[in-house]
Order: sequence, then C-alpha cells, then structure tokens
Amino acid sequence: VNGEEKLLVATTGGVFEIRDNKVKKVIDNQIALQLFQSKIEPNQLFVGLADGFGHLKYDKKKKSWDKFERNDSIKNSIKSIYETEEGTIYLGAWAAGIIKLNNPDDPKPLAIDTVQGLPLDGTEYAVSKINNNLVISCQKGLFKYNEQTNKVDTIKNWGINFTEAGLGIYKILNVKNGYWLSLYSNDKKKGRWAGVYRFLETESKDSFIIDRAFSKTIPQVAAYSLFEDGNFFWIANDKGVYKFDNTKKVNYKAPYNLNILKVTTSFNGKDSTLFNGTFYEKRDSII
Repeated sequence: VNGEEKLLVATTGGVFEIRDNKVKKVIDNQIALQLFQSKIEPNQLFVGLADGFGHLKYDKKKKSWDKFERNDSIKNSIKSIYETEEGTIYLGAWAAGIIKLNNPDDPKPLAIDTVQGLPLDGTEYAVSKINNNLVISCQKGLFKYNEQTNKVDTIKNWGINFTEAGLGIYKILNVKNGYWLSLYSNDKKKGRWAGVYRFLETESKDSFIIDRAFSKTIPQVAAYSLFEDGNFFWIANDKGVYKFDNTKKVNYKAPYNLNILKVTTSFNGKDSTLFNGTFYEKRDSII
C-alpha cells in the first residue's frame, strides 16, 4: 500500500493487520471472506463479506485506515474479487454467478447469470483475465464473458472441454507461460476425482499443453489455494501444503523403484491371484 507492505488477514471476526508481532483490528464485526488490493488505487482495499461487499483506503499521512464503507446494494456472499485495468469490478457471488460493478459504490450492480448464458450450478464463481479475455470459472467449466454484448460463451480451445468432461474449476492462477487449475469431477457415479493440472501456453497462445503427471504425486483432492512465490509454487488442500521448485525439471513418468514390505488383500469369498491363485481364505488377510 503506497510502497508499504502490509500483512492483512480476513477472518470471521473482521479484518486484522499484523505488524511488528502485533495485531490490530482494521474492520470489526464482519465476516470477511476475500481481500483484494485495487490495481487502480493501490491504497484501496476491496473486501468480500459473507453478506456483502465493501472497501476502505489507507491514509499514508495518518498511517491509518479510513472508515470501512459497504455497498448496500449487495447482499450476496462474496468469495472472489477481480478488477480490470479500466476499474470495473467483478465479484464471485456464492451460488449466484458474477456481480459486475462500475465502481466500488455502484448502486446498480449487474448480475451475470443464466440470462447471459452462465449456468448457475455450483457455488464457486470467479473472473480472471486470460489472453485478453474475461474468463469465468465455475463448476461447469470455463466461460468467456463479452463486455460489449453482455453474453457468456463456453470455452473449448483448452484441450479439454470442461463442461463435456464434467470438470469443475475451484481455483485458477495465471503464472508465466501458463495457468494452474484446481479441478474436480462432477460425475458422482465414477467418483469425485479432484486434483491440480498445469496448462502450458503454446506459440499460438490459443491452445495449451496439459501437464497432468505431476499432480499424481500429491493427494487427489481439490486445492483450496494456489500460490506462486518466485521460483516456488505452493498448493494447499485438506491433506496438507505442498511446495514445488519451478527451476527443477522432473520426469514424473520415469520408473519409480521401491521395496514392497507389506501387501494387504481383501478376498470377499473369492480366490486370489497371488501365488498363482493358491492362497485362499474367506477373510481379510495381511501378508
């Protein structure tokens, strides 16, 4: 903020600033879900709430935060925030699509939902800038939003048609030469697969090479957070936090040699293929 780095934390009790091992409350009595620093005014902070949206500014002369201002036109739970270079603000509303604001205090927000062609199926919605296009990610896949026509169209040139493949997108992060996506399956019959894929840009920048191999080295669950820190990339899910070094080239398809110390078999009254089918017991057994 104005050349000063600040560590802010959004919590169910408000927004707090951590500085010199001391905690100071910035916003009180609000359930804060998302923080976003304005690109147009870096001293301005946008805050997504469980029941709305608001903003506040940092006064460098006073070295303090101004009063928090809510936009009373918004009552939705806001889970994501994106601001364009022109100052337009897009809010991801829980289970309600996208809300478009011309400015933080816009009294007449525009809802982007089924009227524009965006399916309302799922809870997580977010806007990103990809190849100069505004892209909406959600449970039904990736969609391109046209500001001039106010219409939403399905994106099909990523090597995967997410909608047809039944893949939802929980998080998307733009990094150098590509994107990281936290994905999950919508097909309950085939199992709720989830994981992280990396999409590498080609020379045309209209198509991508999909890197699936590395994601098999971590638990197959959705990533709640994707974060790039210099040469390192962090993935956080409900199984732990994982760190990747982007400077190292790893062949994840190479053979992995290991010693097998224990095998668990479950027979359920049927013969086993172990030991040429001669090992047979009508119970679970550990070898």
